[in-house]
Amino acid sequence: QQGRGGGRGGGRKKPPTSASAARNDDTWNLRLEQLRHYHAENGDFAVPRKYDLNPQLGYWVNAQRKQIMFFVRGQQSTLTPERMGALFDMGFPLPKLSTNPNPTLNAPVAVPGAGDAWTVRLNELREYRLENGNYQVPRKYDKNPQLGYWVNAQRKQFTFFIRGKKSTLTQPRMRALYNIGFPFGIPKRAPPVTAASAAAKSAGGGTAAAARTPRRGRSPAAAREKQQGRGG
Repeated sequence: QQGRGGGRGGGRKKPPTSASAARNDDTWNLRLEQLRHYHAENGDFAVPRKYDLNPQLGYWVNAQRKQIMFFVRGQQSTLTPERMGALFDMGFPLPKLSTNPNPTLNAPVAVPGAGDAWTVRLNELREYRLENGNYQVPRKYDKNPQLGYWVNAQRKQFTFFIRGKKSTLTQPRMRALYNIGFPFGIPKRAPPVTAASAAAKSAGGGTAAAARTPRRGRSPAAAREKQQGRGG
């Protein structure tokens, strides 16, 4: 399990010790670096599940896709925001986020530990779905302005998680949203961070202004003369 570095999710496990957690982190980071090299050499992330050159990497890549789905369904997942952000920044293609085909809509939902206000909004959303047949609550919803804001906030919190930022979406909250069939979309991503782009960004530092292209029709020398005339 530690050698594979992926971890199976969806079930109850004993809490890891600090030593085993550190080993798992080291192994996960090693697989991530191996995936980065694979992408640099092959131009994609389509590592075969049975990859002869590195069988553990093939298993690990498949495991990450499963862990993403475990999280979306509110099940136990080995993905932390930091891990999710690392995969997202690399350009790792996320699996299609399927919506619950059999949502629970006809009875009030209780979500232990989610907070009373959050649970109230969830049930208002469930009732909106029953009345309208969808979850497209307008952001400025005259009948219930707080619900419109709340729905938009849940999508933002999901985006924060996918991008590796701090998120208020806990497993019980995610499970409750999945159970009523709330659809999540994959957020837009920036261009993948490659070794070359990371090095260029590091070398550029705060000198982005110096690298700007002069306006069309003005030579670099003329641009420098004008800058000197301004006292820059």
